[in-house]
Amino acid sequence: MLNDVRLAFRSLGKAPGFAIAAVVTLALGIGANTAVFSVVNAILLRPMPHVDDPARLVRIYTSDFSGPLYGGSSYPDYVDFRDRAATLSGLAAFASGSLQLSRADVAEIIPGQAVSGNYFSMLGMRPALGRALVPDDDMPGRPLVAMISYALWQRSFDGDRAVVGRTIHVNGQPITIVGVAPRGFTGAWQRLAAPSQMWVSLTASTRLEDRRDRLQARGSRWLGMIGRLEPSATLQAARTELGGLAQQLHRAYPDAWTDVRERPRQVTVLNEAAARVPPDMQTAAIGFAGMLMVVVALVLLVACANVAHLFLARAVRRRREVAVKLSLGASRWRLVRQLLTEAVVLSAAGGALGLLLAVWLADLLVALRPTAAMPIAIDAQPDARVFLFAVVVSVGAALLFGLLPARQAGRLNLLTALRDQDTGARVARGRLALRDLLVVAEVAVSLLLISSAGLFVRSLQQASATDVGFQRDNVLLASFNLDLQGYTEERGHLFFSELLNRAQALPNVRGASLAQKVPLTLGGQRTWIQIAGYTPRRGEDMEFDINRVGPRYFETIRMPLALGRGFTPADRDGSPLVAVVNQAFARRFWRGDNPIGKRLSYSGGDSFAKVIGVVRDSAVRSLSEEQRLQVFVPYLQDYRGDMVLHLRTTGDPLAVLPAVRGEIRQLDPSLPVINPTTLREATAVSLFPQRLASSVLGGFSLVALLMAMVGLAGLLVHSVAARTREIGIRMAVGARSADLVRLIVQRGLGLVAAGAVLGSAASMVTGRLLDRFLFGISGADVVTMVSAVLILAAAGIAATYLPARQATKVDPVTALRAE
Repeated sequence: MLNDVRLAFRSLGKAPGFAIAAVVTLALGIGANTAVFSVVNAILLRPMPHVDDPARLVRIYTSDFSGPLYGGSSYPDYVDFRDRAATLSGLAAFASGSLQLSRADVAEIIPGQAVSGNYFSMLGMRPALGRALVPDDDMPGRPLVAMISYALWQRSFDGDRAVVGRTIHVNGQPITIVGVAPRGFTGAWQRLAAPSQMWVSLTASTRLEDRRDRLQARGSRWLGMIGRLEPSATLQAARTELGGLAQQLHRAYPDAWTDVRERPRQVTVLNEAAARVPPDMQTAAIGFAGMLMVVVALVLLVACANVAHLFLARAVRRRREVAVKLSLGASRWRLVRQLLTEAVVLSAAGGALGLLLAVWLADLLVALRPTAAMPIAIDAQPDARVFLFAVVVSVGAALLFGLLPARQAGRLNLLTALRDQDTGARVARGRLALRDLLVVAEVAVSLLLISSAGLFVRSLQQASATDVGFQRDNVLLASFNLDLQGYTEERGHLFFSELLNRAQALPNVRGASLAQKVPLTLGGQRTWIQIAGYTPRRGEDMEFDINRVGPRYFETIRMPLALGRGFTPADRDGSPLVAVVNQAFARRFWRGDNPIGKRLSYSGGDSFAKVIGVVRDSAVRSLSEEQRLQVFVPYLQDYRGDMVLHLRTTGDPLAVLPAVRGEIRQLDPSLPVINPTTLREATAVSLFPQRLASSVLGGFSLVALLMAMVGLAGLLVHSVAARTREIGIRMAVGARSADLVRLIVQRGLGLVAAGAVLGSAASMVTGRLLDRFLFGISGADVVTMVSAVLILAAAGIAATYLPARQATKVDPVTALRAE
């Protein structure tokens, strides 16, 4: 075997151009596959880091009141499960949210978690510095303490080891740092969420947010639960036991444990692997990951076909060499083994280079996400699983491109090869036909990828041009969370009122308002709505989207009213409660009646609000979903401290941001502005999967097209060399250069046409599978297919140019003399 490897290096060293071309081509294919797998591994396959035996961890959900299975739990529920579950050696609770960290004159909003005191001990997480939170920290009256993330320690405290024991201010209250989490730990099941940078106890969080009632309210389902199975317990045993406990809680607390369908709320228990991605996102995440893996697998097939071209062309030049070895006693198996060894050596080199390329490509893929709207941390650095994947792909690639040339060599006719003094002139027709098939396959795959990328590009164009029900351009957004700053409701009202007055007076500002939620950002809030005079059907879902907005909100974002009026400063606390609904809401509950004057109650309140307006239907969370029913209420009557300032400007919205910051500093120098952006940019997050797909598919389709055209050009160059005598005869009998160009171009475009037919058929099938990811077009979009074929045709013409030029330069005298 070692001798085979030495011979392979010696043989490849004699053809450095061939070796370099093969290695670079393989590196592109293997690197693309490894990069995508690195991201898939980071999201779907890698176990939770820095915890003991993650396979024994379970994620526990309780169903929501409105029915969905994967909801949160209340603190009293958590305590009951923790104290009664015998199949669990430990059960911890956590809640994700935002914290305001203040140091000197700098304040920033960071993602954090409130956790039960046994959270870290149950996970088995060992801090990098100091200690973790312990159960004593979760007792009432204890001093406020926190653990910070490794990233926050490095970024904000310069990695100072004296950070343990330091006092900082969180939500305006002093808190002591007791430890630093290990590098890479961002919280349990934070795979597709903002990475936690600080952990405080549950009791501390109720003090920091002034929500002490949360620890007693059984109906406040704000907690997630994670447990560890007893060594002797199985997942099914835990499901059975916790399901029985849920039935006991339903009997004891029927109001809190009965859902909208008048059924007992359910408990769902998932193991660590099944809960790495939020359950409601798993189907989309797995489907999208599968699509990307198929795309890069096709790129690898094109790369392997290209390298097979190179091997077959080299085999033609080595026919006499192989024949001599056979005549001297070498076995055919020995020669086949040598060719396969060369393939493995090239594939190993391509895999090593591809792995380096994959690190860069994976970082590029991660960087494609909109960081402001999706501040998720994806650690796509290669691990043992990624290395193993790269090895498997490299070996598979070697077999893909190496077996065919090896088989051809094993079937070599010894006598014919020894008589052949000019191997380039007597290529077997079967071998050229085989290479033709490879080119056709490459072209077909390239067209499939180009058309798929084109579908996503066209979908984005349709989404950008569609009427979403409001005007996205020229609107600045700036978020605030006064709750984290310790504002009272009265003080918050004064701040927002003064902010709106100052912002409205700024140059180039045409309108100013507030809203708790921004449409088309994938998030939202639902609440229970009661309609006066309407009796819900058994099991009818009465939870709908709600948005608390300020005066002139509809005018600011230009969401047109169909009936009635919007909110004014007079719609405030102490005045009659009012609400605005969208057309879909009005159609469902008051079909045929005038909605103005109808009454509804929201958020479980006893008072009813009068409907004063109906806005036209608009996109709520994403463009691809069905029209949601939505209710708007004035924040002046239902105060919230977390609001988003909306400013309509006459020009670039970001040009107004410095002036806005200046006004805020005058009102409250310590208040941070969270994620300032434009409405156009913020709403783009709803199309992130399509943007990612168009970018990835577009990039990889260009790589595949380039490799396919290189393969086509190489085939035609080799064909011209093999047909030198024929071309010489044609020129000798009067053929013009244009005739020779037409001969070569027709052959090349004939292969492109055959590939286009196969690729078009495959694209039609694939388009149907992509339908659910598209907006405004179907997977059989004619414009996309025609555009893809035109791109392919243009590339095919370019690829045939050099071989055609080569044919016109053949000297007929030299060609005929050589024969």
